[in-house]
Amino acid sequence: MKKLGVIAACVAVAIMSSCGGSGLKKVTMNDVKDTISYSIGMGRAIRVYKNQLPEEMIDSLNIKSFMKGFLEAAAKPENNSKLSYALGFEIGQQEMSQAFVGLGEQLFGEGNSFNRSNYLNGFQDGMLDNFSIMSYEEADEISGRLYEQLSSLEKDSTVDESAQSGKMGKVVLNSVKDTVSYSIGMGRAIRVYKEQLPEDIVNQSTMKSFMNGFMDAADNLENMSKLAYAIGYEVGCQEMTQAFKSLGEQLFGEGESFNRNNYLNGFADGMCDNFKIMSFEEADETSNRLYQELSEHVYDKIRLEGEAFLEKKAKEENVVKTESGLLYEVLQYGDGGPKPTATSDVEVRYHGELIDGTMFDESQTPVTLNLGGVIEGWTEGLQLMSVGDKYRFYIPYYLGYGERGAGGTIKPYSTLVFDVELVTIK
Repeated sequence: MKKLGVIAACVAVAIMSSCGGSGLKKVTMNDVKDTISYSIGMGRAIRVYKNQLPEEMIDSLNIKSFMKGFLEAAAKPENNSKLSYALGFEIGQQEMSQAFVGLGEQLFGEGNSFNRSNYLNGFQDGMLDNFSIMSYEEADEISGRLYEQLSSLEKDSTVDESAQSGKMGKVVLNSVKDTVSYSIGMGRAIRVYKEQLPEDIVNQSTMKSFMNGFMDAADNLENMSKLAYAIGYEVGCQEMTQAFKSLGEQLFGEGESFNRNNYLNGFADGMCDNFKIMSFEEADETSNRLYQELSEHVYDKIRLEGEAFLEKKAKEENVVKTESGLLYEVLQYGDGGPKPTATSDVEVRYHGELIDGTMFDESQTPVTLNLGGVIEGWTEGLQLMSVGDKYRFYIPYYLGYGERGAGGTIKPYSTLVFDVELVTIK
């Protein structure tokens, strides 16, 4: 890889972040990959995450906790039990500091709330599918009915502090407050959270970890440091299993990625305002410039591979090449009747692949489309066909999705292979 100018002169930069670099190795800037890894890590930390965090998370103590969680997740992002705990802690903090208080005062008056123990029991039973006290349907009906009744009553100005504090105990159903507390807790667990949680992370094997996190948060609502750790852990899992991998493969090719150590150092330095290696503005400019250069290199490879594929395919006996560069072969002949025009509505079945066999689209049933609104390779190719014909098209990038690509699978400059059957002409 080509060397960079001033940045590459820092062959071994021995600066570690004061708030989040513990356990990371020294930053090295020996090539383009080293440099873009650090600069993109810093850029994503600041632009994607830090600017979105609530203000109480930004102080140095909480950022240090955030980064501790982030780096522990980065070391083992597949630990779904620990991630479930972190998700539970964040949701517990949110639920018990917002909905529990807000809904409670709405029903019982300022300074009052639900029976805390019953609410927590209801939430836990809903998450763990424990319906020995009441079913979800019963909880839903009861909470709806009692909510309506309580909303219309005059609120009691006496503050019932005992119901809002203390540890979770046995469920008691001696009053309307007891009952609505349990039923609303269960209802919110199932309707608001359980149905929305990712099943590949929070499931039967990790639900207890989730609830441990939730209950710990319920007992530590003022512990911003622990909340910061939980959010950092979630972000670390997300960042290192998604953006780190996908962006890396996009820039360096399948199975390749960033310099992991530099990426993590850049992320830590961005979160901790440590700009001794480069400023955020420098990181932003550097990552944008190198991203463009590397993307062009990757896309050149895709284009050249496509051209070589088409050149070889054109020499095969049954393959025909048109003046535009479209290649096709006939897989099946139909009735030999009329052919569509460039603006016809047609009904087709199709299957689309890249030249490496990766399938990106197919029709389960015949679909109707207008030949004026599809890629050029289709517009040209379908006009060669009669009803019942089935062709295989080899479409160069400039007759397909061009220099922009389409979605995540069809990269810029991709050559496409389509099997198309013409079902009807409208």
